[in-house]
Amino acid sequence: MANKKLTVKDIVITALLAAICFVATYIHIPFGKAMIHLGTTAIFISAMLFGGVKGGLAGGIGLGLFDLLGGYVAYAPWTLLTKGLTGLVCGLISFAGRKNGGFGRQSAFDILGCLAGGVISLAGYFAADCVIYDMGVAYINAIASLTTTGIGIVIALPLGIALKQAFKKAHIL
Repeated sequence: MANKKLTVKDIVITALLAAICFVATYIHIPFGKAMIHLGTTAIFISAMLFGGVKGGLAGGIGLGLFDLLGGYVAYAPWTLLTKGLTGLVCGLISFAGRKNGGFGRQSAFDILGCLAGGVISLAGYFAADCVIYDMGVAYINAIASLTTTGIGIVIALPLGIALKQAFKKAHIL
């Protein structure tokens, strides 16, 4: 991306993806001091469709804004970094599968990308919970993080595949 110029289209797509991630996080169930939500699902889909940079920015900005406006202010800097890296890594791995790969190979890279992003999310929030609260809370909240990632993978993979095909037909990708 270093040689690629930033276009208005790139900015608009990234802002739209961040807004989708923000709204998807509002679809949540409280769990301990954390929550199970669909924001991670939106990050995975964004990263699989538009790559690591856009997916990372969308996740970090969208979920970071949710934390700021939703009463989780202490988590906002952690979320910006953690969810930004979640989207970045997911997208980089997913797009690595596009080189000389067919449908099955691409799906495997999408799965690996989501799993790697989920590990980053789990580790980032475990660290955040240890700093903000304590290790006991971190272990309890890890259940929410694992559940959020699992739901994200189950929804994002088939939806991402369907959207890729639709976006390619519409010449969006």
